[in-house]
This record gives sequence, C-alpha cells and structure tokens, in this order.
Amino acid sequence: MTGLVFLGKKGSVPFSQKGSVPFSLPFLLTVGAMLVIRSGSQTWINKKLIANRLLVVTGLVSYPLYLWHWPLLSIGRVLGFTSVSDRLLCLVASIILAVMTYQFVEKPVRFRSRGNWIVWLLCLLMCVMAILGLVTIREGGFPNRGANSQYVVNPKQYPGSTQAYAPTLCPRDVNNEQLGLAFCRVSKNSSPTMALLGDSHADDKFYGFAVEDGAHSWLLLAAASCPPVKGISVVADHPSCQLKSEGAIEYLTRTPSIQTVVLSFYGHYMANSSVVADHVATHKGPETIRIEGTQDSVRTKAELFEMGLESTLVALDAAEKRVVLMLDVPELPFFPRDCLRGHESCVLGTREVMDRQLVLRTMIDGIQRRHPSVLVYDPIKLFCGIDTCRYEVDGTVLYRDSHHLSEAGSVYLARHFLAWLRRH
Repeated sequence: MTGLVFLGKKGSVPFSQKGSVPFSLPFLLTVGAMLVIRSGSQTWINKKLIANRLLVVTGLVSYPLYLWHWPLLSIGRVLGFTSVSDRLLCLVASIILAVMTYQFVEKPVRFRSRGNWIVWLLCLLMCVMAILGLVTIREGGFPNRGANSQYVVNPKQYPGSTQAYAPTLCPRDVNNEQLGLAFCRVSKNSSPTMALLGDSHADDKFYGFAVEDGAHSWLLLAAASCPPVKGISVVADHPSCQLKSEGAIEYLTRTPSIQTVVLSFYGHYMANSSVVADHVATHKGPETIRIEGTQDSVRTKAELFEMGLESTLVALDAAEKRVVLMLDVPELPFFPRDCLRGHESCVLGTREVMDRQLVLRTMIDGIQRRHPSVLVYDPIKLFCGIDTCRYEVDGTVLYRDSHHLSEAGSVYLARHFLAWLRRH
C-alpha cells in the first residue's frame, strides 16, 4: 500500500515514506484555504481581510490574469524582452487584459447570456482547439512556419540530413527498465558494433552517426547530465547517475559485438561557473553540480572527474574495446535564435573557448599519456577559426540551443568524425 501522495516541487512522495508527512507547499496552501473557508464569513480574517475590496477585485480577475501573464512573458522572452523592466511591463499588460477580459467577456457570458447557445459555442470552440492541437502534433509543430524556417536544413548543403530517420528502440538485453537511461537506441536492426556513451552531448551526436554511417550499427547509451564516469558520483538533476553510467559501462564490457566505444559528454562538469546561455537563464549550470568520491586524498571536482573518466577507460580497455574520447564542442553564451533575429551580435572568440576548455584539455592530455591506446577526437577546427568560432555554416544553424547540436550540426560533425575514425 503506497498511501496518500502529495505533490511538491520534487514530485510525488508517498505518505507512508519514513512515517511522516513531507513538507509540501501546495498541500499547506490547500489546507490553509480549507481552514479559512471552514471558519465562516463572520471571523475577523474573512470579514476584515479577505473581504477587502482590493482582494475581492484581485480574486475576480485572478483566473484571466493566470491565463494572460504566462503567454505574454513567454512571447516577450522569444522576442528578446528579458530585462526586469520588460517583464514588469508584461505583468502590467497582463493585469489590464485580465480586467478587460473579466469585464467584457466573463461577466457577459456568466450573467447576461440567455439560453443554451453560449454553452454550445464554448463546446464548439473547445472542439476547434482540440483539432488544432491534434494537427499541430501530427505536423510536428509546423516546422515550416516563419519562426522555424531559418533552422530548416538545406539539402544542398547537407545531403541526406533531412531524410526521415527513425532509429529502433533500445535493445532488450540492455535492461533499460532497471538502468533508466533517457537515451537508448540503435541505428539498425542488427547487433551493434559501435557505441556512443555519455550524456545529452552523446545523444545530439547520434543522429549524424546513424545517418552518415551506413556500414555500422550504432548503439546509443546516455543519460541527461550523467557523464560516462565510473567509481564517482555526479549529482545534478539525477541523483542515480552513478548507477546509470556504471550499468551502461558494464553492458558494453560484456557485449562482444561492440568493438568501438566513443565517449561524448559535456566538458565542464568540473567548472564552477556557467557560460552556456541555457545554464545562465535557468541557474542550473556546472556550479550547481556536486562530484563525490570515496578517496579522501582527492579533493577537487576536476581530480574526481579525471579519476572517474580514467576508471571507465580502464574497464573498457580491459574488455578489449577501442576507445575514442571526443572533446566537447564550443559552448555558446548566446541563443542562436536571438542571433538569427538580430537581437545579438553573437561573436565568440576562439581564445575564449580554448580558455574555457583548458581544464578539460589538460585532463585529456594527461589521460592520453597514461593510456596511449585511447584515441582523442578534437572538433574545435570544425567550429572555430584562428580568431572566432561559429554557430552556423553557410546559413545553416549547427546548434539547437546554446550547447547541443542540431540535426544539421550532428551530420556536419559526423561526416568529419567518421572520416577521421576510418584513418585511425
């Protein structure tokens, strides 16, 4: 018996867990509202405070305010209105529109309409919205609309990258129900000979590898914010990272068909600051990540990460796998969509990227000296020239956000990587 479930910020928590009721803000608010209503209209808090005219008006327009504020804030974000004054302006506009909606829409519908025609009209509008939603899902979000047309891959620039591609599901013997890997699939219905192991920075490479490499079957094993390290714990959004990563590594070591393993991951878990625009906006960058180990002599995040990465290499090497370490692509301190819309200049210096990657590159150099059989692939020349780095090539965007590759970017990198791998 799981007991009651209260929904809080962390998700659902069983009432019976540890024998105590967990702290939940929605739960407390609900109980508080129930007690206020239960106390009756003659109590001081209801008669003097809740019945205050300002609070009554706020309550009357609260639902239309709820409907208006989020679309305005979202549209403002898309258009680049992100300052505090811009957001306050959106909130003021939300209040004005909420009052107008209550006065000219809600009141006439609720109090002045006669007959059942309004009910049928609302039902009709609901059906129209449902049909629009189904069509939107079927069309994949209308990718050809103006806002997205700038991201559509040009087939002349990247032949084959726009072909419909549906990789098969996760192999049954991976036992992903237990591992819980967010990204697990193969490119062909055959035993995989190549594997891509890592986090979401492995997932964004898989499309290109699968499309461009017709000679091999690729397996993707990855979990968001979980680098391919062994023997240490990386605690970000997913506290079970160690189990996922080590489970994936163990599967690769005991699967004889897999001959080559490519490790691809976000390169700045050990950093204490954010550069990626997505991380800056959400306040969930590497500075919020904890890296924990069992050896007291290892103190820094970089030392722990290097130890975990080397443990992975040792395990794969013992299983006679050819291992390739892929350095990370440049982080973008801006959103490509803002660049295309002219909201930002979007200039990224090569020196800036190299300075940011210094810790990672120093770590990889040391690992390669200790393990000369490990191959290291560096994509920096694909994205950066002598002075500046680019987020697009000939008008085609290589990133889908500020640190993951788009399908075009995945194909762009895969072609160069696969040619490099054949030479090695």
